[in-house]
Formats: sequence, C-alpha cells, structure tokens
Amino acid sequence: TYHFTTGAVKPVLTNEQPTNGTTEADMYPTLSITVSDNQGDNFNITWSTNATDTWIMYNATCVNGTYRQTATWANQSNTTYWWNISVNDTGNHWTNATYHFKTANYSWSDWSGWWTFEYLVGYPPVFSNPNPANKSTNVPISTTTWNITIEDPEGDTFNWTIETSPDIGSNSSNDAGNGSKEVNITGNLSIGTNYTVYVNATDIGSKTWTNETFWFSTDTLYERYNTGDDGAERVYGSRFQGQTFTIGNTGANENHWITSVKLKVYREGSPGTFTVAIMEVDAEHKPTGDDLTNGTIDGNTLTTNSPGLWYEIILTPYKLSASTQYAIVGKAPDGNTDNCVWMRMDSSDPTYTGGAYVVSTDSGDSWTVASSWEYVFEEYGAVTLPPTQSNQKIWNATTKVEKSLNATAVGLYPTCFNVTINDLDGDKMNITLTSNESGSWLVVNQTSDGGLSNGTYSYYNTSWIDSYNTIYYISFNLTDGTDWTNETYHFTTNYIPYVSVRTALSCFLLSYWFYRRTICWQRDDGYSDTISSESSWYR
Repeated sequence: TYHFTTGAVKPVLTNEQPTNGTTEADMYPTLSITVSDNQGDNFNITWSTNATDTWIMYNATCVNGTYRQTATWANQSNTTYWWNISVNDTGNHWTNATYHFKTANYSWSDWSGWWTFEYLVGYPPVFSNPNPANKSTNVPISTTTWNITIEDPEGDTFNWTIETSPDIGSNSSNDAGNGSKEVNITGNLSIGTNYTVYVNATDIGSKTWTNETFWFSTDTLYERYNTGDDGAERVYGSRFQGQTFTIGNTGANENHWITSVKLKVYREGSPGTFTVAIMEVDAEHKPTGDDLTNGTIDGNTLTTNSPGLWYEIILTPYKLSASTQYAIVGKAPDGNTDNCVWMRMDSSDPTYTGGAYVVSTDSGDSWTVASSWEYVFEEYGAVTLPPTQSNQKIWNATTKVEKSLNATAVGLYPTCFNVTINDLDGDKMNITLTSNESGSWLVVNQTSDGGLSNGTYSYYNTSWIDSYNTIYYISFNLTDGTDWTNETYHFTTNYIPYVSVRTALSCFLLSYWFYRRTICWQRDDGYSDTISSESSWYR
C-alpha cells in the first residue's frame, strides 16, 4: 500500500522580509516575498499597505520566484507598519497574507564620529551612430566600411572589437579613446544578404563593458534596365520625368516590398530636393493617382559630370504586386531650366519591354508616353521585411517613473519592461528578453504562444533587478518566424536612497540617509557619478 499527497492548488507564500513581527527594521526597507505555484501557473501579485491608500503595486504574469518592492512609505522611526500580499494564479486560485514590522527607534545620541571618503562609480562605454544604421534594409552593395561611435562617459580608455557575420571584415584596438571606430569591408557586399555586426567595448579602469548587436541587409535587385544610356532629359519645376516598369520583366515575378531605386543622374546648377516616387499606371500606361511611396535626395549634392552617376534613393517600403506595371517618377519642384536634374536614358536603341519613358509638363496632371526612349533604372526590394521594435522602456509603478533603456538612476524595484513591436507583413511575432545579470545570457521573459500582433507589450519578470548602483544588460530578440531583429541595452540602477535630515545639524547632514550601525551615502542629485571628499556621521 502506498500513499501520496497532492500539491497545494493555491500559490504558496514564504520567506517574507522583513520577517513578520520584526521590531528593529530600518526605515525604507526592501520588502520581499517568495511565491511558488506547484502547478506552474503564472500569477499576478498585488502589494498593499495600511500606511497609504495609494501604494498598490501589481506584478502581472509572474512565475515562481522572489519579488521585491521598496517600502518608501515606511518613513518614520519607532512605527509599526502592516503590509499585505495577494496572489491570484491563472487557474483562479488565490492566497493572501498580512505581515508587519516596526522600525527602530532612532536617537541622535546614538550617532557619533565623522568619516571622510571618496566614492567613484564607473559607467560602461556607450555606442551611437552606427553606419550603415542599425536595421537598414537597403544598403548599397558598394558600401566599403561599417563604423560606430564609441564613447566612455568618464573619458577612460577602453578595448574594443568589431566582428561580422557573414565575415566581411573585423577590427579591434586596445587602450583606445572616444571616437568613431570602423571596419573595412572586404570585397563587395552580396545582393539580398543579411549582415550582423557584433561590437564590444570594455572600460579599462572600471572593467564595465557594453556588448551590442547590429544588422543591415542588402536588398534583392528586381526590375532593371541599366545599360545603353546615351542621352538625358531634364527634371525641374512642373516638368516631371518617369519610367514605367513591370514586375517580372527582368527580375523575379513575385510580390515584394520595394525599398529603394537607383537612377543615373547629374545636376545643372542647384535644383534643390530631388524626389523619386512610385506611382500606379492607368490602362494607357500613364502614371495616375497619388504617390504610393517616395524618397528624396539632395539634388544640390549630385555630380555635375554629364555622364552622371548611379544614386540610390531610399523609399518608405511599399508592397508591389507580381505582373503589375508601375511608374518611377522624378520631380525637382524647386528647380528651373538652369537648375535641374538630368536623368540618363537610352535614346537610340532601347530594349526594355516592360515599360516606357513618360513625361509631364504640368506637374503630373497629364502625361505623354514615348516608347522609343527608356530611362535607365534599378529597383530593389525584399519579399519579407524583418519586424521592428521601438520605445523600449522600463517602468516603475511605485515611483510612477518610466525611463528609456540605456538610462541611469533607474529606481528599484522596476515593475516591467515595455516594447512596441511592428511587422509590416502582418506576421505574428514572438519576443524573448534575455539578461546577463548572472554573468551569462539567460532568458527572463519569453512568448511562444502562437505569436503577438503589432502593439505595445509589457514583461514583468524583473525580480533579478535587485541591487543599487548596478549596471544591468537586457536584450530584446524579436522574430516573425522568418526574419528577426535584436537590440541590446544597459541601464544603471539608482544609488542607495536617502532621506533629508532636517535638524540643527542639517547643514552637515541634509543629503544623507543613516542606517543604525550602517554607513550609507548619496549625492542629493542622485545622478552624479563621483562623490569626492564628502563626510558622513555613523552610529
């Protein structure tokens, strides 16, 4: 005969801190509770206290672990405070418990002595201005370098490395100073290829480091007619020039997102902004309607050499349909006959059969088609686009403060991370958050339930963020099952909090919080990274 005992249905609360009934607690203690659900359900946690009607804290979609909050309302000595924990799991099982503690009785006769100290905090190097930009999807295959600005907030020297995958080059340096760091690209980039760049920089003095991943891609070349140019026509004012093209004529016949076009052009004078638009065409093969998408380039920076150069114009992605004809239209509305853009064409023996030269002299109200001429062009795009993420924030419901990541002075204990995700293809997405808090990258939040739609989402497993004046790294990996993006951030938690002591000694003690038998200090701005020759009383 055997027997067994089933696990508790409702969540279990253990290891409360301060221990229930404590009578010598410091003011502003850190409350913590361990919550276990034997069925493995997720659960919500509600914190409340009798000290205020407004201090209610929610942690949602939590998993088994220890959770913490700072009791900012426990701000009086020799006072008893009550706090309550209520937990409700996804199976609608709930439990709650009430605890209490009493703060110590502080007296100025307990304080003596005078200490002087210096305190220096090091911040890790900071990355900015990657070029090509992170998540670029239309990088020219002629690109020769990738560079990024690395700066150390204290001006310390640092060691840095840049590596790439697929391998298009790498570079590194030790004991380097602030500035732009680059890697020379070996050979030409390949059309329609994703490239990942890994950058690491370590502060030599404080040993703090930053490690981030960037990516860019070269899009697929679809429609093109890029040989035989022997003439040119002007674009200026109300005179628009264009070329119609048909998906599948010289490139793959598939639906795809157009992301850029290349035109061979040069300038005369200063034509101003040169706009390139993609438009629909009517039954007579003439452009019609509003721009489907467009992009611009500074026409005043174009070459003045009449053979022209190929220039890439980046477009807002727009999805084109297979076997469908569209028009590429050039406009220079601020130009005139002496300040214009010349678009190169094949005016003698054009062979492109998917479209024709089109021109308008009245800003697009009417068009003329000339099949005996063809502008030279290249059209780039991608079948799918990677999902994008933005507005990565960290929110603290206790302090009601939301901060962007890569921030300093993040308060303990944060409630959740927020991120906005978007997929132009309409694919469902999954997001994984990982942290290196333990020394290696570990998953701290993950979705794998069939995917998320476009929107803003919150992730509440933040219990690992539990130390003051500490640098944490968090990485957001987003995938739609085909493409992915990854962005890595760091943030620094606040210094140990303080209370302003307003007594006869306030001229000395205004900026400090005193523990019994403990020395704690804090600059009253909460943000400075150096305290030099400051003094503190101790007990």
